Amino acid sequence: MNINEDKAIGIRKPRGLVTYPYSNKDGAQGFSKYMPLKDLYPKLFSSEELENNAELQISLNEVNDELIAYLVQHPEFIRSLNPRKFEELIAEIFRNKGYEVTLTPQTRDGGKDIIAVYNSPFGHQMFIVECKKYKEDHKVGVELVRGLYGVKSAERYTQAILVTTSSFTEDAKKFVKPLEYELALKDFEDIKKWCMDYSK
Repeated sequence: MNINEDKAIGIRKPRGLVTYPYSNKDGAQGFSKYMPLKDLYPKLFSSEELENNAELQISLNEVNDELIAYLVQHPEFIRSLNPRKFEELIAEIFRNKGYEVTLTPQTRDGGKDIIAVYNSPFGHQMFIVECKKYKEDHKVGVELVRGLYGVKSAERYTQAILVTTSSFTEDAKKFVKPLEYELALKDFEDIKKWCMDYSK
């Protein structure tokens, strides 16, 4: 509580109504001040590349729970994350669901942003995930879906998943319909639900 009192910025709120941005552990209570994550961590929402900043990467890893809790309350900011941070958000959601996750380098030419492996007593499953951070009115078309399915088939992954902050065209949905066990389309509403499930 003392750490929060010393470091936090903003308005004081009564106990029980605050999620602490600095040390939200062991059900800490008391009066504190709170500033939204968008203001505390503006670089999360900028287009600036931060790949070589190891110190900031550590900070981002520590803030995952808090960031996702914030996005549950303000889902519109999912579309404001820069593309790499959006990929990191999806990777963290998969990690939280029990997958071993690898985020691929930004320099690759497309096809897969995340490789997620699920280990079970019955064997291993390997998924590829492509992330498309688009505006609400920019639907993902069938060409991208076909391309991802081609990568999945050529490299023999168990399933391919295309995740977008927008939605999919009817042609894209029709293409996927007979391939439900090989290819999945996840849109903005799915991402919001994942964030809600993560925070429980």
